[in-house]
Amino acid sequence: MKNNPYLFPLNYNFNGISVKYTNLVELGQSGIQIGKISLDNYTIQNYDFGGPLIFKDNYIFLPLYKRSFFKSGFILAFINTKNYKVYTMESIKPLIWLDLIEENKIFFYEDIEKIKRTSYNLFKNN
Repeated sequence: MKNNPYLFPLNYNFNGISVKYTNLVELGQSGIQIGKISLDNYTIQNYDFGGPLIFKDNYIFLPLYKRSFFKSGFILAFINTKNYKVYTMESIKPLIWLDLIEENKIFFYEDIEKIKRTSYNLFKNN
């Protein structure tokens, strides 16, 4: 299976935690998919997430879709797998295509062509 914002796995297992995308919709015809995320059958409410996602330690990193009157797009989000709390980082981007986590940085692309690559320093004690 391909692994991009248009087509990605809907089910994951990580450290004994079952992660599942549900209620997927496309943003426009043949567009990026967003939907709800469930961790061990607990659905994270009030958010729509894209994919693909990355696991590290007790966190799931993934794009979160934000709708607003002036600007819609994606922000980088992470979910604590112990308490299901959602954290967000930085500003709205047209696309977040996660690449990898390396040396306490997360790298992602802001375009489907994989030209504009961005990185953010991750937290140390969350």
